[in-house]
Amino acid sequence: MRSLVRRAAKVNEDRKERTEILATTKDAMSNLMYLLASLLLMLTMNSGPSLAAPFVSKGLFTYPAIPGIAPSGCFSARVRVHDDQAWRPLFTMETVGPAKTKSGIHSRGIYESVTGLSSSWCTFEMDVPVTVEITKLSPGDIETCVIRPISRQLTPVISNDKRSVSFQIEPRFAEKTTARSKQVPVNVAVEINGQTDEMITVFASPHLTDKPQPDDPGVVQVYPGTQPPVDGDWQTLYFMSGVHGLGKKAHPLRPGKRYYIPGDAWVDGSFGEGFRNRADEAKVFGLGVISGRKIGWYEVEQKTASKPIHLFGADTVLEGLTFIDSPYHTSMGGSKDPKRPTVFRNIKTHNWRTNTDGIHFFGSGIAEDCFIHGQDDSHYIAGSADMVRFRRMVYWRDDTFGVDMIFTAEGGQKTPGNSITEDCDSIYNKSTWGGIIIDQRGIGENRWIDGVGIRDFRIENPGRNKPIIKMYLPEYPCSFKNVLLKNISALTDNGHPFQITGGGPESIIENVTFEDIKLGDRWIEDFSPRNFTLAFVKNLKIIRDGKTVATYSSDIETDAGQIRPDPSNLLKNPGFEIAGFAWNGRQVGAAVVPPQEGRFAYQPVDNFNSRNRVSQQVTKEVEKHGGGRYRLSAWMRIGSGKGVGKVALQFIQVNRQTGKQYVDAVTIDPVTLKAGQWVQVAGELVLPWNPEKYDWLRSVHFQAQAQGRFKDLYIDSCRLEAQNEHKVRER
Repeated sequence: MRSLVRRAAKVNEDRKERTEILATTKDAMSNLMYLLASLLLMLTMNSGPSLAAPFVSKGLFTYPAIPGIAPSGCFSARVRVHDDQAWRPLFTMETVGPAKTKSGIHSRGIYESVTGLSSSWCTFEMDVPVTVEITKLSPGDIETCVIRPISRQLTPVISNDKRSVSFQIEPRFAEKTTARSKQVPVNVAVEINGQTDEMITVFASPHLTDKPQPDDPGVVQVYPGTQPPVDGDWQTLYFMSGVHGLGKKAHPLRPGKRYYIPGDAWVDGSFGEGFRNRADEAKVFGLGVISGRKIGWYEVEQKTASKPIHLFGADTVLEGLTFIDSPYHTSMGGSKDPKRPTVFRNIKTHNWRTNTDGIHFFGSGIAEDCFIHGQDDSHYIAGSADMVRFRRMVYWRDDTFGVDMIFTAEGGQKTPGNSITEDCDSIYNKSTWGGIIIDQRGIGENRWIDGVGIRDFRIENPGRNKPIIKMYLPEYPCSFKNVLLKNISALTDNGHPFQITGGGPESIIENVTFEDIKLGDRWIEDFSPRNFTLAFVKNLKIIRDGKTVATYSSDIETDAGQIRPDPSNLLKNPGFEIAGFAWNGRQVGAAVVPPQEGRFAYQPVDNFNSRNRVSQQVTKEVEKHGGGRYRLSAWMRIGSGKGVGKVALQFIQVNRQTGKQYVDAVTIDPVTLKAGQWVQVAGELVLPWNPEKYDWLRSVHFQAQAQGRFKDLYIDSCRLEAQNEHKVRER
């Protein structure tokens, strides 16, 4: 706030001086030389709107252009205080999804599905109502505009010439916030003509508190082209205007030190030397940019370069910054003391590459008002921490991988009932994993998750091909219980039931409550197959308008006997007798189709890269037997039309020394299917795997699939048998 006062005083002095000059000029109209001199003086005082200097007036603060960074070629932006006619330009930057190259930093870790996509952004500080105007610089008129999250209720107004769109932003406040002023950011995406391949985001931030000045005591000015000090008697590192380069390895963080990156500074590099860099009371903040554009994904994998930021320690703060083109996981932190958590506030990301997760706390932490545009999991909500809070998050994922929120990744909780995510928005969810929003897919053996709440969550674009909510446990002993999902709504119903499946009698999902869940225009009020796929669950409950309307527990003993009814068959649940267990698809009974055997068959559900196919991962089973000959079979039935059935093993093998991958599938000869009849599709094949050439069998999937012009495919009684034995390979 001191910086605002100083700058405001300077602006007022300039205005007073200009007023005096104008008065003198008016009185001296007859003196031509005096008039010309006065006009020349006025021109040298930067009286008009410019991107050459910061501007503060009436609660609005804008930053100048960053020297060395080109402005966006797609959009420009400007802002004004709502009751003022004077517009201020906003420096608008752009990041584009990189193309894969044969060598260099973009040779690996690149998603070609996002190559060429553009995201522009601008940022400013405000505590008064403002109007923002976005101008489209690329060809084509603006026909429609939506501002997301929709819950922000911002109304766009398209200009008469269809080249610009404007909207008003009011200061926004919240009771649950770590910010002393209680004002929280308004971070929005402006979608024009229904397209997401050319977007602009507007980041309207509250005024930063404790903003330093370059000449303050204890401040070290860091200029572009110089390396900042690591240690010393300084209090704050101030990154001056321009582009800074920190190299491949992270700049260490020190306890009690502050690292300020203002809105006119760009840092290529990273901060924090991994999980062991404990820096109690350190603060990294500002409205500037931290970019990973000069670091390769594989360099982070090989530990020759660092992830963008590791901020661990008590009372640590990361605030305001925008992370661009991160090469790997973006921001990680946490505190060992739940009473002094790490705080990530108003963090924004525009990331394109593999593994660009958003925020992960490995310790107690609070994340609030963050805008996460990335290509992997946005954050964990119950991983290795005593206390975790996520508030007012915005999620955006393109046509790549990952989920919005995942309960844990192999770890577990430390303190029951102390993990809450609330008041969040998912604006784009186009992941090729099918668009799962809330996921539980990994928990360590003998680990547990106990007491997690997710509430007031709005989903604008649910995934196409998989359930919005998926909870899955492995077979080994673990625990997942006491979970509340409340006030969750999706604008449309994607037609896929929630999948809630434990891993067996020793890994049960229990005490999960679904309260006021809405998909499209319908409420979830029962445990029917339309709404849920359930296995190895206990004490599930649905609440609607404060009343319990449905409960469910599965027959765990009966289901346990169907996991591996035949030990020679390497597949789990081969007859689909356990709904949703180990397969992707939908269980159907005799009311839909007579099963080939047992009580149930399976109906495939179209997925992102497959139609008419069911799949099960069999990596561990195949690894035990090694490469060689296998016999595969599946029974298939089509309702009408013509088609052929196939079964296959799809695999990924990796040489971890060179990074080379072998991705392929071996398939038996296709078998003709007959409408209205069960047909066995069977055969033998050889799975190639040379552990000396590819030391990691990353994945193997059994797949049963049909192709042709037909209606209604059903599959039953699948088998996978090893025809030659190999010793279990030592790892």
